[in-house]
Amino acid sequence: MKQEEVMQLVSNAIEDTFMVDASEITGDTVAMDISGWDSLSHTILLSNIEDAIDQTLAIDDLNFNNVRELVNSITAQLNS
Repeated sequence: MKQEEVMQLVSNAIEDTFMVDASEITGDTVAMDISGWDSLSHTILLSNIEDAIDQTLAIDDLNFNNVRELVNSITAQLNS
């Protein structure tokens, strides 16, 4: 899967999870930028992403500080 596709998928998952406009999500977006992004909603977000890609992610390998790093991590897992 291409990085642009993963970015769109992640943006849509963030939109659905946090009820924000996906067009406002950029690679530089961090959890603090989104109201309600806490540890529980973080788990829900990752579950929503897994549902969207129909694949289980190695959660321990998802180290990220912003959306770009999350997309890079997911892309690497999907293409390995």
